[in-house]
Amino acid sequence: MVLGIVLVDPPREMIHSVIMTVEGFILFDARYHRLLTVNQAVAPFDDPEFAEKIMADIKLIFSPPAGRLIDTGALDNGFPVCRYRDEKGLTSDVLANRDFGWAINQYDSSGHLSRQVRAYSRNAEGIPERIELSRHQSPRYGLKLMLLQAERLSSNDKRLNY
Repeated sequence: MVLGIVLVDPPREMIHSVIMTVEGFILFDARYHRLLTVNQAVAPFDDPEFAEKIMADIKLIFSPPAGRLIDTGALDNGFPVCRYRDEKGLTSDVLANRDFGWAINQYDSSGHLSRQVRAYSRNAEGIPERIELSRHQSPRYGLKLMLLQAERLSSNDKRLNY
C-alpha cells in the first residue's frame, strides 16, 4: 500500500503528484506544468513511461476533458453523456450516473477503449470519495484512489506558490 498526494490546478494546467510509503519514504515525485519534471523516482517508479502515463491519468481524472465538445446525448437509462475529441484523435465520453457519480470512457484514435474512470459516492462538498481508473492498453494497470482529505484552495492562497 502506498499513499498519493495530488495537487491539481486546472486553470494553470499544473499537476504535482507524490507517491510515498506509509512511513513517508518518497517513491515518486513529479510535476507537470507545460513540461514533465520528475524530482525523485525509485524503481519501479523510475521508468520515464510510468511518469508520463501516471501524469496523463491524473490529468484525465482531475482536469476538464481535453479537446472540444463534439456531441451530447443520453444513454438508454436516461443519464447524460458528453463526447469530446482532442487534436490527437482521442475521444472521451463523460457520463453521469446515480450509482457512481460520474465516469469517463476514453477511446484511442481507432475507437478502442483505452482508459476508464469511475467516481463513487461523494462527500458533502461533492468530491468523490473513491475513484478507480483502469488502463486497457499497454501497459495495463489500475489505480484505486480513496479520499483521505481534500481541501479546495483559492487562487490567492499562498500555498499555491510553486
